[in-house]
Amino acid sequence: MNNIQNEPEDNIDQVETGSKSQVVGYKSNARFMFIATAALIGLLVLGAIIYLSQNSADNNVANQVETENNIKPDETETTIENGSVSEVDEEVVQSVSTENVVESDEAQADQVGTESCSGGTSNISASNEVYLSGNAVVDAKANDIISAAKTCDWDALSNLMGDGFTASFGGDDAIELWQQLEADGVPIMKDLLTVLSTSPAVSSERVVWPWIASEWACGDPIDQQYLNDAESLGFDQDVACGGTGFGSYANYRTGITTDGDWQFFVRGD
Repeated sequence: MNNIQNEPEDNIDQVETGSKSQVVGYKSNARFMFIATAALIGLLVLGAIIYLSQNSADNNVANQVETENNIKPDETETTIENGSVSEVDEEVVQSVSTENVVESDEAQADQVGTESCSGGTSNISASNEVYLSGNAVVDAKANDIISAAKTCDWDALSNLMGDGFTASFGGDDAIELWQQLEADGVPIMKDLLTVLSTSPAVSSERVVWPWIASEWACGDPIDQQYLNDAESLGFDQDVACGGTGFGSYANYRTGITTDGDWQFFVRGD
């Protein structure tokens, strides 16, 4: 009887013990599942971080490669077309060089022309009032002659001459004569400018430079200023008035009529 009574109790204890074991098992399983889930989530997060980092690095590399590719095609294109570019560059360089040579030659020609013209060494200028006659037409013509003579502007000088202009008593063409003299080293344009830097003799018909060429003969008194002008042109009073002299001033002189006609630039008697 006691055995029968104790048996249910034992069963109950066993059931309780089994239930507790199951509960403990469930808790253990739940704890394990929690830990496993947390570990899995951690791995997923870590994987995501690694993936994003790698993806970012790949993007940077891709951007760098793209940038290099954007540059390299131009370089490659330049390299490929280098032959054509070089040919074009050579043509441009030759063209520019030719133009520079032409401009340089022209500049040198102008410089040589100015340097070889004796008129460029004269100090006379349009602001020099000594040569002025008081006749506006005559003075304007004299000023134009000065400007042309300073640079040996033959065309301008030719256009300034009046009909029948006299450059020599032998009938020589004025421009050809002056060009030849300049080429031979005779400073004819400087002489012309020196003549026009003297005080003129003014009459009702024309103006003559220097004054002594028109208003003086041997034995006549002469103002020192006019004598100085004549001497600047190589005049020697003793020679001129000597036994073999002309008896008057016979060196270079020039004359313009009162209406502006340039008539002569000549020397001799």
